[in-house]
Amino acid sequence: YEINYIINKIIYFVILYYILIVFIKNSMEIVMIKKKGCMPCKKFEPFVKETAEKNSLGFRTIMGESMPEKLQPPYYPFFYIYKDKSVLESWGGVSEKKLLSVLKRIIKNN
Repeated sequence: YEINYIINKIIYFVILYYILIVFIKNSMEIVMIKKKGCMPCKKFEPFVKETAEKNSLGFRTIMGESMPEKLQPPYYPFFYIYKDKSVLESWGGVSEKKLLSVLKRIIKNN
């Protein structure tokens, strides 16, 4: 009985792992780099999050202060669009028009 239970649990976790890998591999994600005290970041984040959700994209934020100095962007907020662990696009600023045009182009080509 215990062996079957263990085997079933292993199979369950293997299947779950496979599903997560497939989901992550095939998903695109918007990563927003923001900085503590950045008002444009705070004001623009809800729009970016909502836009990501509407386009079935992942969304996460990273605090610029937590990044190594050499990797910190020149200004905030700064954005990356990732797919399959590759950067498809990067840009900075709070232009809704820029965000929407980048997403339109990226989604069309992927």
